[in-house]
Amino acid sequence: MARERLERKLRSEYESYVRNLTELIRENTDSPARITSVKIDGTPNTRTSFLASIVNKYIPTSGMTPSLGPQETLLNALHTSRHITAALNSTGIFTSVTPTLESSSSPYAAPHDYALHFKVRERGRLFLKSSTDVGSNNDGSASITARIRNAFGGAETVEGSVAFGTQVTRSGNLRCEWPVVVGTGELNPNGDGSIRGEIGLFGVEKDETWYASVREGVKGFRASLRSAGYTSKSSISHTLTRDTRDDALQGTRGSYLRYSQEFAGLGGDAAFFKTESDSRYSRALGGGYTFSLSGRTGFLYPLYGRPSLFNDRFQLGGPTSLRMFRPNEMGPRDRNDSVGGDMYWAAGASIIGPFPRKPDWPLKTHLFINAGRLDTYDTKKSSLEQTARSLSTPSISAGIGLVYMLNPVRVELNFGVPIAASVSDGMRKGVQVGIGMDFL
Repeated sequence: MARERLERKLRSEYESYVRNLTELIRENTDSPARITSVKIDGTPNTRTSFLASIVNKYIPTSGMTPSLGPQETLLNALHTSRHITAALNSTGIFTSVTPTLESSSSPYAAPHDYALHFKVRERGRLFLKSSTDVGSNNDGSASITARIRNAFGGAETVEGSVAFGTQVTRSGNLRCEWPVVVGTGELNPNGDGSIRGEIGLFGVEKDETWYASVREGVKGFRASLRSAGYTSKSSISHTLTRDTRDDALQGTRGSYLRYSQEFAGLGGDAAFFKTESDSRYSRALGGGYTFSLSGRTGFLYPLYGRPSLFNDRFQLGGPTSLRMFRPNEMGPRDRNDSVGGDMYWAAGASIIGPFPRKPDWPLKTHLFINAGRLDTYDTKKSSLEQTARSLSTPSISAGIGLVYMLNPVRVELNFGVPIAASVSDGMRKGVQVGIGMDFL
């Protein structure tokens, strides 16, 4: 009881302190104030010139006059403190940045002169990782990766990795990334103004003598600049689910239906109406065999003349959706990039049966056929025409495999081929492994 009373007292005093401080700031927002100096403590591995380049964007180093301008107020000083804090955090080299606005200690300071004092803590600089991998076709490898953060005192990252294996006998990568322009660290549609540069060297050597008298070697150099903006979304969504199956992973009777809608456009730069459905039906055939049908559909309609954004579009393909296609590599593309689509459909039929002579094993046999398609939607064209085209030109795959039920996870090892595919679809022939809780 005494501890609870003490906690209530401390909480009350803290809340009172915050209220008084907020009221004090509100009453003095228009008071004259000027930041004349900035001090940053806790940067033993960071260059002073790099920190100065960040601070000088917000505080002029010359041209100050004895008289204050109309914009030099306490509110402006607080905004400046917030901007510099966000910029320091955006470099990624600090775990904490704590600003303090205090009266200037200079003997020549005027009553309205203030000093901005930052206490920061740098992140750890060194990272080292080793790993081993064993894959199919007698493929094995061992690798080691090393990374140095803030390598030269200007938020640079230097990373190198070396790997040795049976098929990829040797591979190596060395890259350096650094901020060309440090951004504001604040969200806006055009980004925070940051630009990052990267240069790197890489090399790979493959041993292909097990089927041809060839060793393949690739060496190269790359350089790039990266700058991107932000998107924001405010939306309302609703999901309806009905499930009468006797088992979610290996149902022998019953059905499943999930229908969801999402409306975005209440704020931000995303505006659309999106609907998606997922349905399944299972029925026992006797002798331990089960037949199942499944279907999925999705439609996204852009609103207010705004185009759909990548992170809102649908993706299709992979071992848990359309088998024998690469994950998220179906539908529209921009060169080597899959950009997603606004409308899709997928359907599947499968027969799951017991493993020969082992009907009680959790390992089952699997026979499947899948079909589907992912497309963009053009609001200027007929909806019926676009739907008919999508339904009449599906991508199709079929195959056999093994299914292992490990509640609540299902593991599939399938062997199959794509029967029909669009030019832009990423296909997967042969063996494909899938692990998940939700399969087509």
